Amino acid sequence: MPTITVWIHGTAVTPRHIPLATVRNFFACPLGLNHWQTFPTTYHHRAIGEHLTTGDPERFNPEHLYFFGWSGDLSFEARQQAAQELYVQLTALMHRVTEQCGNRPQLRIISHSHGGNVALNLAYAKPASDTTLSIDELILLACPVQMATLVYVRDPLFKKIYSLYSMFDMIQVLDMQGLYNNNIKAPLFSRRRFPAHERLVQAQISFDNGRSLAHIEFLLKPFLISLGTTLDIATAWFDNQLNASGKEIIRRIAIASKRT
Repeated sequence: MPTITVWIHGTAVTPRHIPLATVRNFFACPLGLNHWQTFPTTYHHRAIGEHLTTGDPERFNPEHLYFFGWSGDLSFEARQQAAQELYVQLTALMHRVTEQCGNRPQLRIISHSHGGNVALNLAYAKPASDTTLSIDELILLACPVQMATLVYVRDPLFKKIYSLYSMFDMIQVLDMQGLYNNNIKAPLFSRRRFPAHERLVQAQISFDNGRSLAHIEFLLKPFLISLGTTLDIATAWFDNQLNASGKEIIRRIAIASKRT
């Protein structure tokens, strides 16, 4: 049975507003679900796909790795709209692969930054009548924890959630959710951690030399090729039922500071 992996990018500056091609290509991601091998080799998202599939090809099967492009606008409304579009395209993809393989594939979502809030908004976008879609693994990388989507980590749509963050990452908490006109009472800045939950593991990520990651380093080779090992550690915590107490436990994972 295959496992489909879908990567969701975070907030991004509209490429046409960026004069340098190298910077444009770092953010560039075609709208909608796209197989990673369709991207030009100059796109950084193509490099992300290469690092994932090289670092752990069994977990991140090159044949079943997709990226979801959305507007990247910094607003609750944009993320909700993106989640609605993602829901439609995910259900179509899952249906197509199920017909091809004869069995429902597993579904893993990896998100960076506010891409995590797009993913969490799937619980908002999914109709109550849909009892078929489920996310077997949701991996949140440096997701700004916000009141608007906080409740969704408890939604049964998500079977396992891994939230990985860095104490050095200022971008994760910089979004001032308290200033948004959304009728939700919230702290001024975003948070790093979700309230504890039995289907959620949270871990501080740092390098083995003790240095914490910057926000952008969740998108770079040293972290990406170590992601499989990181998930093995976190999955062991799930398997050992270390979340059963419901207590908020601080866990830490160190990755290699230099990878070739």
